[in-house]
Amino acid sequence: HRCGFMPILTRSLTPYPGYYAWSLLSRYTGGGEGVKVYEGKGEDNVQFTVTKTPSGDITVVVVSNNYKSRDFSIDFGCDLNCSLNRHVFDPDTVKPDENAEIIASDKTFDVKNRLEDSIPAFGVTVYTTLKD
Repeated sequence: HRCGFMPILTRSLTPYPGYYAWSLLSRYTGGGEGVKVYEGKGEDNVQFTVTKTPSGDITVVVVSNNYKSRDFSIDFGCDLNCSLNRHVFDPDTVKPDENAEIIASDKTFDVKNRLEDSIPAFGVTVYTTLKD
């Protein structure tokens, strides 16, 4: 077990795997004045929350605390009517390197009022209207 996101930088510039999950959260969940954070919910060890920026960009964060991948469905209770770009942190497939680049979007979902997908074991998936 390693703590933190980076080793001692005089020894290596390659971040630990957890850095990649954190970088998605810090890049796409907004922050600052006017960002709305909606109450998180979940079941079966899959949790989610939603943020909305003052400019209207939406980010959905889904986190799994399961030993296996899980299918999930989120009913937003209102129409979002937007396209969400998916970024997936999978601890089993992430390949840390010195570039430490944020995980790129791999798929786009057209969402009306429901999002259905699957999440890898112990994964973090970010769905956002923000561009890479």
